[in-house]
Amino acid sequence: MVLYAPGPAGRFSFNPLIVDGVMYVVGKDSAVVALDAATGRQIWSRPMEGTPTNRGFNYWENHDRSDRRLIFAVNNYLQELNAQTGEQINTFGIAGKVDLREGLGRSIESIDTIHLAHRDVSSRTWSSWVRRRVSCTNRPW
Repeated sequence: MVLYAPGPAGRFSFNPLIVDGVMYVVGKDSAVVALDAATGRQIWSRPMEGTPTNRGFNYWENHDRSDRRLIFAVNNYLQELNAQTGEQINTFGIAGKVDLREGLGRSIESIDTIHLAHRDVSSRTWSSWVRRRVSCTNRPW
């Protein structure tokens, strides 16, 4: 049996998703991995070009459950995998990806990320810092 840590090393904790006895996690080298939740046996593994988000996976299925999908972001792209096989859903977006930076009313190159730099910042202070940062930079968030 292979042991899986909850997410990539050195990153925030990762919440695995469990559906019908299958646990979906981020595994070695940032692969998306499906495991039997009871035994830990690997069902499938899908390597990713980039690192999946720390925020976990979302799950979607159609009304008769014949189409089951994992939805998540890697780098700046939303992607879907077939939850049963691990194959990429190439009919999703353009060639299986949706660029989350497009359609925001500004150039993709101008988009950056706000990073929390100090561990002692409370959520109230963080919220007011974000409001000041947004108003100071005139960004249309």
